[in-house]
Amino acid sequence: MKTTPRVFLTAEQADDLISGIKNDKHRLMVLLMLDCGLTASQCIRLQSRSFDLDGHNLHVYSLRKGKIGSVRCIPLSSRLNSEMVRYRESREGFRLKNGNAFIFPSNSSSGHICRSTVNKILTRNNSSPAIPRLHPHLLRHTYAKNQLSTGTQIRKLGELLGHAHRRSASAYAVPPVEEKGQETELTEEPAKQVARSGNNSTGQPTCVTVGRKDIINQLNGLIQRKINVVIIGAIGVGKSHILQEFEESVRASVSIKVLKLEDTKSLKSALAQMLIFILKTDQQGVYQFLFPGYDYSEAVTRLSRESIAYIAKEIIKLTERKFYTLIIDNVDQIGSYSVRILELFKDHFTIVTTARAIPVSRSSFLWNFEIIRLQPLGRASALKLIDNLSEGLAPEDLKLYRNHIYEQTYGNPRAIAEIIERYRKEGVISKDVIRRVRHTGALPEYDCTFIVLLFLACVACLRYLNHEVQNASFRVLGGIALVFLFITRYFFKFSRKINV
Repeated sequence: MKTTPRVFLTAEQADDLISGIKNDKHRLMVLLMLDCGLTASQCIRLQSRSFDLDGHNLHVYSLRKGKIGSVRCIPLSSRLNSEMVRYRESREGFRLKNGNAFIFPSNSSSGHICRSTVNKILTRNNSSPAIPRLHPHLLRHTYAKNQLSTGTQIRKLGELLGHAHRRSASAYAVPPVEEKGQETELTEEPAKQVARSGNNSTGQPTCVTVGRKDIINQLNGLIQRKINVVIIGAIGVGKSHILQEFEESVRASVSIKVLKLEDTKSLKSALAQMLIFILKTDQQGVYQFLFPGYDYSEAVTRLSRESIAYIAKEIIKLTERKFYTLIIDNVDQIGSYSVRILELFKDHFTIVTTARAIPVSRSSFLWNFEIIRLQPLGRASALKLIDNLSEGLAPEDLKLYRNHIYEQTYGNPRAIAEIIERYRKEGVISKDVIRRVRHTGALPEYDCTFIVLLFLACVACLRYLNHEVQNASFRVLGGIALVFLFITRYFFKFSRKINV
């Protein structure tokens, strides 16, 4: 498989980017990816113990459990070391925290900011028209190119980037050592840059765009017409990726205002945060009147003392009908009280959400929703995704490799990404290795309701066959089956889902 040249920032573009960032946290984040080659996932998980400022070193712990060489040491540039010292000094009490304290903390359950936040920070700080699309892997490519230009060997570059195999590191070489004539600066169209790198703006596999353009266009069209939407699909087909892509696109739009309901389980806290956001962005005068001198967390705490219904009604009272688009990550585990709140919201906001399956008893809020059913990728799209995600791999039999992955995954994007990641852990991808690697997570599901009912009906007929053969055991078995036939309707009623 031919190695694709990477795009990168020139020295002037990199310097302009850094000098234009005023926020010290944002500047530190960009420098960690630009001067250490970190991915967004590695960056957001950095802890205080990771930094050896006296020795000018950064210790990066592998995100993969059990991986050999799980800690790698990356030299800190002078400007990054100085930036980290200033960052610590600007945070009151930061030095007193234990070594497990996250460098970029958050109030989320993980304790640190999420990858989508990194992407938004990069977009917000990109003021240069010469850089049409700034994303974490672009900074990582630039780091690899700079290392090679100073004489770093491929083997050493692989260690710095955290790759187990030389070939993986060669894919990040900009340009590849044996192809110096293919050096490519950042002059291509944004869409082509993403296609070349095989990743989207968050560094995730391009599960979003491959085979999904019609779905994305359909979703955008429905939201433009203020129609509520729920995306239904099995696990791994890309519901969350499409929702994330949609959220990023609408947040960049000036015509659509976005609210996000983070968690339907902790509903009161989520609604309180939503209300505070509305007050601080669109109703600042009301916020100052209700919470004079209160910071964000204090206002949320005070508001959380009110009832859920009160907070929901206040949100509706303060917002214009259909002015906001409300994004809800997932409603699979939605509770009965959350259903009542969303029944209030469904006619006031334009709602977009996702689900694998929702019990009919809790689907009343979806009555005026347009349902988009997300299926696994077709063969052509699945093979295209396999090619995108297999960049840097060299299977012995490419045709066998592609067909085997498709047969194992049935076109499920998440399963495709996982099985390819499994292949990356093999030194040589021979034919035997290709056949040996399997994936069971994407096996198709079959509804056996009809088969069960047919079996019980046949056994129930034994009750009447008893009169012909004079066998008492037939009467007993048939009677038991008949009882089961009567009560199964109640069990099936509770198991019905809206995607069946």
